[in-house]
Amino acid sequence: MKCRLPLLLLSTLLLTFAPLSTLSIDLDKYVEPDIPDYGDEDIDEDERFLVKTSVCYGDLGCFSIKGKYFNLLHRPVVVVPQSPEVIGTKFLLFTRRNPASPAELHYKNAKSVLRSRFSNRRPTKLVIHGFLGKGVMGWMNRIRQAMLKRVDCNLIQVRFAAVSLTRGEDNGFQGKYVMVFNQWKLYSAALPASQVGWAGGSVTLYNQATSNTRVVGAVVARMLRWLHSRFGVDLDNVHVIGFSLGGHIAGYVGRRLRERGTPLGRITGLDPAGPYFEGTDPVVRLDPTDAKFVDAIHTDGALWRVGLPLLNGGFGIQSPVGHVDFFVNGGRHQPGCSSLGACDHSRAPQLYIDTLKTAKSKAFSAFPCDNYDKFMAGDCGSHCPSGGCPVMGLDAEKYKARFTGSRLPHRYYLLTGPCTPYSVVHYHRRLKQAKQEAAAEIEAFKLEREREFKAHEARILGSRTDSEKLVQEETRQRLSELSGSVRQNKEQAIRRLLTLLFDVQPRLHENFSRGKM
Repeated sequence: MKCRLPLLLLSTLLLTFAPLSTLSIDLDKYVEPDIPDYGDEDIDEDERFLVKTSVCYGDLGCFSIKGKYFNLLHRPVVVVPQSPEVIGTKFLLFTRRNPASPAELHYKNAKSVLRSRFSNRRPTKLVIHGFLGKGVMGWMNRIRQAMLKRVDCNLIQVRFAAVSLTRGEDNGFQGKYVMVFNQWKLYSAALPASQVGWAGGSVTLYNQATSNTRVVGAVVARMLRWLHSRFGVDLDNVHVIGFSLGGHIAGYVGRRLRERGTPLGRITGLDPAGPYFEGTDPVVRLDPTDAKFVDAIHTDGALWRVGLPLLNGGFGIQSPVGHVDFFVNGGRHQPGCSSLGACDHSRAPQLYIDTLKTAKSKAFSAFPCDNYDKFMAGDCGSHCPSGGCPVMGLDAEKYKARFTGSRLPHRYYLLTGPCTPYSVVHYHRRLKQAKQEAAAEIEAFKLEREREFKAHEARILGSRTDSEKLVQEETRQRLSELSGSVRQNKEQAIRRLLTLLFDVQPRLHENFSRGKM
């Protein structure tokens, strides 16, 4: 039975994708295409498959799909990355002096840098997109605008084509292999061409895109090394922000720089991709060793099963990948999102944009806890150290010393609302009856919009004591019926209490407050 398990998993993969394929080729008339020679002899071949297992691209080095980059359960079908020419990575510079019209920076072209607004005296921030998204997509523009308003920096958008099959590029799988693993047509069949068309309308395939991230990471690292050596850019002041696959690209950038003795200052992973990265070795995915400080925001980290990597699980990674990991609403399902689509996944960049726009010191405060259930049970709210709980977003770096100098992982949890502004108040109440004390759930109570909020200023914006009295008064009115039932059936009373607390609307300045009755 043990020997049959790999074959069983492989059969499951084939049968899963077969009905979705639109591929139709006459096997008798099919002619095996030639494979371009990349100067690499490490090729495995048998009567059914013709698979290229490694490829080299000049000063970027060689990329093998053997060893840790292949895993029967987590990475069942892998291909070598496409060439840097096909991927076409671009570096578009924005600053406060050119916030809307970018200047393109070119590797080893000093004039492209000197003629731009780039300055080595400012911090540099790179923003990298993921799989299903163009470099000009909305969130990249919004994060650019919010970041430049918040920080005087060099903001570089890294744009690239995830994968192309329209230019005769050798993707490592040729001939009969494509006919067997006809999942290659899954995504083009499931998504409109306008959504998957990058680089001149090319078809995008997730398996190929995951492999291409390694080349993009190498290209970005090469550019940063050149800016460091040629223009004196301090890599301690370089911050790479990556969404989805971009989070792992940031990891590849940091690993290459660290291996060459010039470690990166910071990486922020915005819901780093889960499929083909969950459960893999740290060398394959984003990892705390990839920069001096790595923080990650998780919003769509449900586990996936082999055969349906993008249909029955989350798009994001569930495992901790940084010095500190923020699990928003448990890191899985986000309020305001349906169970279908990528809403949960795309919430991560939206949250990050909100953190840039929010000036309140305690907005997006997060709380350390072993897991989400304990957090929701109110067991972890008082565990913040004397320096206070960290905040998710750009200011998370203020707490770097706490995370980088202690044992990993550091899991932090917080709740958000269903729409922007996403920041909410976390409120914890303990009901005390006689000598027994029962903890109620932590609930998030969304602050009213500014226009509505001002109408209640006289009543709400008092002292903390006044605010607590207001909450206690509203709560007491709803708890009068529980005065006897607590003694008779404590568990039933607590369940009713949790339901009632959801309807109470406390409005406090403190992001996390505790009260007793």
